[in-house]
Amino acid sequence: MPQNKIIKKLVKRFYEWGVLKILPRSGWLYIGIKNPETVAEHSLRAAQIGYVLAKLENYPEPEKVAAALVFHEIGETRIGDLNRLTAKYLPKKNEIECVKDQVKEFFPEIIDWVKALEEKKGHFGKILKDADFLENALTAKEYMEQGNIQAKQWLENIERKLKTKTGRKIFQEILKSSPYKWYKEFS
Repeated sequence: MPQNKIIKKLVKRFYEWGVLKILPRSGWLYIGIKNPETVAEHSLRAAQIGYVLAKLENYPEPEKVAAALVFHEIGETRIGDLNRLTAKYLPKKNEIECVKDQVKEFFPEIIDWVKALEEKKGHFGKILKDADFLENALTAKEYMEQGNIQAKQWLENIERKLKTKTGRKIFQEILKSSPYKWYKEFS
């Protein structure tokens, strides 16, 4: 395929993925969060956490972890944010199908990354999913400190699901910390 044609298709994807900047994480709406984070905001911090978690877990390709987490929610541009309730009716495989349709002709490795996260396979998949969960834990803690006590249930659910030793340690520190103290104590 000529490069101009590829670039034209890729630019369409860039616009499509831009929807993630305005797509709210829908699960938070069920507990009364009026303006929840967007999918893009979640993906950015999950990628940052994933890189650090991979380094701490001595995973040889932390950049791959970060890249996978940047792309892990792109299917949601087509089917919306799948929270626990909606996922019951729209299985994750549909999200993977969306990702396939978006990237198969350009970057098929992204499909494998999304599958690894969803299936939690191998060290790579466990790091990906733990980073995703840890980002949710941080957000839940932030919402709790803003007064939403319902967000505590997110923390309770996440604690049981973490697979990496380092992820569990980070989670324990999240529980003990305040999301707003860093500002007073920064160096």
